[in-house]
Amino acid sequence: MSNAVDVDHLDDGKVRCPNFSDRRYHDEVWGHPVTDTVRLFEMLSLCSQQAGLSWKLVWSKRDAYAKAFHNWDMRRVASMGDEEVDALLASADPRVLKSRKKLLAIVHNAKIACKIEDMEGFSSFIWQFVDGQPVVNDVAFSSRAEHEKAEGPCGTFGVTSSYSAKMEQRMKKELGFKFLGSITLQAFLLQNGLLNGHHPKCFCNPLSQSATPRKRAMPQQGLRSWRKRRSCRTS
Repeated sequence: MSNAVDVDHLDDGKVRCPNFSDRRYHDEVWGHPVTDTVRLFEMLSLCSQQAGLSWKLVWSKRDAYAKAFHNWDMRRVASMGDEEVDALLASADPRVLKSRKKLLAIVHNAKIACKIEDMEGFSSFIWQFVDGQPVVNDVAFSSRAEHEKAEGPCGTFGVTSSYSAKMEQRMKKELGFKFLGSITLQAFLLQNGLLNGHHPKCFCNPLSQSATPRKRAMPQQGLRSWRKRRSCRTS
């Protein structure tokens, strides 16, 4: 596998993952650890809307979704009735997807998330799937296509992983979350930094020598690479 990696064209001297068209999303969102409960619920809800669509399209609608779903106040979302969802469907605003099943899924998932929040904390629940610490990529790739080919013995940073399979088993099959299969949950894990899939030379990867101070501030003993894990997790 090639070790080629893009260098930022804005002359800021930062090394980045290859072929990311949205540099701001790459630098500020993708792979950065999120522990805030509201933010995690927001991202999980947006991911549930992606089925059959591009993430770029869903991400472009995030402000409209925040307005429609009470700025992602979990308890307010959980209390939304069918009539509120029907009003969103009848709205002329094209930024909210006109899928009743997907919109109702957000409300349904919020009810489950509230129960989890009351029992153990929603953020703690989500982070338990990676034992409370980000799993960090240490395998070089030269393109997004290579990156999506499930590298490593566990395929940790591919389209699905043992982590997303375990989440699907617990969240969808056991707890009843909707529109959250293994592929969707893998995207969620990567987007929110539970799995840091950045190229090992990218400044957003804490293993990189060009990592930003914010990333370097993360406890080094907590950073785990799939190479250091002797066996795959099973669902």
